[in-house]
Amino acid sequence: MKGAKHLRAAEWIEEVAGDRVGDHSEILVHHYTQALDLARAVGDSEAHQLVEPTARFLILAGDRATNLDVDKARDYFRRALQVLPSGHPDHPLTLVKAGLSAYQGGSLDESQHYYEQAILEVSNSGDVHTHAHASLALSTLMWWKGDPTRRDALIAEAIRLLERQPPRPELAHAYRLAGQGASMSGRSHLALKWAEKALVLAQFLNDEKEIMAASIERGVARCDLGDHEGLNDLRSAVQAGLRFGLGPETSGAYSTLAEWVWWIEGTRPAAQLYREHLQFAERRGLVAPMMHDKAEFLRVLFDLGEWDEIADSTGDLLRWSEDHGDHQSEVTVLFNQAHVLLLRGQADRAAALEGRLVELAREIEDLQVLVPTLAVAGLIECAQGRIKQAVALVAELDNLTREHHGWRARFLPSAVRILVSAGQVHEADESMAGMVVSAARDQYSLLTGNALVTEATGHIEEACKLHEEAAQRWTDYGFVLEEGQARLALGRCLITLGEPVTATAPLQKARAIFERLGAVPLLNDVDRFLENVQAASG
Repeated sequence: MKGAKHLRAAEWIEEVAGDRVGDHSEILVHHYTQALDLARAVGDSEAHQLVEPTARFLILAGDRATNLDVDKARDYFRRALQVLPSGHPDHPLTLVKAGLSAYQGGSLDESQHYYEQAILEVSNSGDVHTHAHASLALSTLMWWKGDPTRRDALIAEAIRLLERQPPRPELAHAYRLAGQGASMSGRSHLALKWAEKALVLAQFLNDEKEIMAASIERGVARCDLGDHEGLNDLRSAVQAGLRFGLGPETSGAYSTLAEWVWWIEGTRPAAQLYREHLQFAERRGLVAPMMHDKAEFLRVLFDLGEWDEIADSTGDLLRWSEDHGDHQSEVTVLFNQAHVLLLRGQADRAAALEGRLVELAREIEDLQVLVPTLAVAGLIECAQGRIKQAVALVAELDNLTREHHGWRARFLPSAVRILVSAGQVHEADESMAGMVVSAARDQYSLLTGNALVTEATGHIEEACKLHEEAAQRWTDYGFVLEEGQARLALGRCLITLGEPVTATAPLQKARAIFERLGAVPLLNDVDRFLENVQAASG
């Protein structure tokens, strides 16, 4: 046989390696592919005998590279698909693995092609587990692409298939994704039930990867329901992922932990976690998670007042998300970009982004992008003098978050400012009635909303106390814009009470913040109040 030298080398390595043959998969791939290529080149009739071992070691090498080097894994799986004939029983699962590595490498359309081809190949074959595996992988991709209806249908189909079989890790994975979908739509109690169901099954199967992943979902649901011990679930998941050398799973745990630390503990510790995750994802070649988290990180940068960094990065992030069909990231970038433009006095440029932003967010139906989008769109409409449209957007936000006080609270100050400017103070007060929140960001947002309504109803002395408390809370938390807004409001109230001298200090602090941010409209507002102070003093 042509290539016999390579074949003998491969067989010798297999014999010597024994049970540790997987550790030598890369060199075995080299020898088997050389032997197969040489045999095929000369039309050797025995070349077909090399297909099985060549494909087996390409897949094994891809599996080993998945948590270490996504580009390598992607190449191995692609080559395995070239070796395996389409009717081979290992072909569909290899398609799924190729799809996962393509997704992690940032090629979402390529990933979708592999997943859909795998589902097509197994739909009539009776291979339930590969069918479910491909469906669940595709469901996650549909979330990134902003198609929640198809995502939910794929998860439901996978659960239907798997519950007819003996317990397997894929079923725990399906339960977990069902919980993730419930969490995204604000159904936290249901999300917790799915997460705990997934965790019980994963523990029964002693599957470390699924135990870790289910812990993430349970942590999210617990935090969402006000049980901040859920952060321990998330921290444990990150540590478990690092301990077991899991790339994509650790990346997901990092991202989720960073987000919840942001809401519960503040912007500075969250920023540290986001930076750690981005470095981790870059080292592992996890392009899609890295780019998505760069978009998510913009939200924390906004709070920190790092608006120049947002302005510098939006172009590249938008190009990437548009090129790869990552609508979730696209919306996240757009609402941060639009918000910065608006607050820097470029309302027309912000308004130019509004149509695409709102359309995409409504299609995705995920509260984490829809709520901030509606709040920012409302502010844009208000700045353009379209008060009726702004109020309608606030009403839509209010309706969506009726059963999810956390999401209502997170952008409550913007909603209340819109309603107060429209003269709908009673409606603003009603929107806060009965709200129960526990995360620091949510509590301070509710405090700010109450301060604004108290001021609007003429209870100025009480409003002063609330604005002063809000300013300190936001300072400690690390939300620079809201700190500035609270100090401006405090100065405004003090002037109303006839205490212009006392108003000077908070107004000067507010001015320094707005100048640093480049928030021109707010800077103009504070300057007008300072002029009033000077006039009263003169």
